[in-house]
Amino acid sequence: MIFQIHHLVAIVSCLLSSLLCLLFISSTYFKSRANNYLAIAFGSVAVLAFNEFTELLPMAEAWRVFINDIMWELLFAPALLLYFAENLKHGLARSKWKAWLFAPFVLTLLINIYIDLDHEFHLTNSGIGIGTAGLNLYYEIESWLSIIYSVVVCAWTYFMLRQTSERNASNWLSRFWLWTTGVISLWVVLFLMSDMADLDFFYLLWLAISILFFWVCLRGAMQFKLAEERFEIRSIIDAQSAREKMPSEEPQKPNEDYFLQLEEMMSTNKQYRDPSLNREQVADQLGISSGYLSKLISAHTEGNFSSYVNQYRIEEVKRLLLSSEFEHYSLLAIGFEAGFNSKTTFNNTFKRLTGQTPRQFRQGAM
Repeated sequence: MIFQIHHLVAIVSCLLSSLLCLLFISSTYFKSRANNYLAIAFGSVAVLAFNEFTELLPMAEAWRVFINDIMWELLFAPALLLYFAENLKHGLARSKWKAWLFAPFVLTLLINIYIDLDHEFHLTNSGIGIGTAGLNLYYEIESWLSIIYSVVVCAWTYFMLRQTSERNASNWLSRFWLWTTGVISLWVVLFLMSDMADLDFFYLLWLAISILFFWVCLRGAMQFKLAEERFEIRSIIDAQSAREKMPSEEPQKPNEDYFLQLEEMMSTNKQYRDPSLNREQVADQLGISSGYLSKLISAHTEGNFSSYVNQYRIEEVKRLLLSSEFEHYSLLAIGFEAGFNSKTTFNNTFKRLTGQTPRQFRQGAM
């Protein structure tokens, strides 16, 4: 068998997807329920890529056919869907029916095991004959089912992103959706070309998948570096807070003034560092309604809840940027540690409240 370019591209895709799958499973930093689904999706792609070059390996033909017959595409689609559902806090992620999303994969797996045990391994003799025409029809139905399922997943995740608040729909998820949808769209086009015109350009698909995985690896490395910086920043801040705390001679009495309690939550407890902090959560802690909290903030600051919290975050960022202890850390890590969860929101809010970008402020402080 001659080694061809599509074999090389498939090998690269297999290695990258396997690496990412193992990383999501084994790394404590990346381990999460959402990434478990992503590991399943990437693992299924790894097996599909492996199938592309099995003809180069010394493997029995029956086993090669068996592995190739399994519809790994039907495992990839629901795993990808549940990855988005988990990240976007969509109701599907907690649905007791979500396991049924894997039913097409399990059903076709059982059917293919039966067919291959009979036709490839000759281990069964059920008496139920399936002719060549019947097998070809079944495999054609399988292929179209995988195409339709994947297209439905692309549409479903799109509406998830549209319906989810800006706080949860991060740039990463939007871009990852664009990448995966682009790859799936290319797969559909190449499948139609192969099915209707007998043209085989599937090496383009594996090239696109390899580029996708390179991008995921690069993005993952950037996120890991950002997490390391945030951990170090948090350690320094906690150490500073411990040094600043003075033991009180007698316990503080609870303050009946709700706004003073709110100020204490922000200035002392620094709850603004929580990127998911919202008005309802703070109101519950104060024991008041969210509407009354809004009126309380408006009366004392002439702003709303978001501007009130962001003011604390910006002051925290300014304090860190003016400190020599944090001069080697990235602006984004400092902004995220102060409570922002979006680079765009951080930069826009900082410039609106200070008249400078974070970079300009840091340069001016040096």
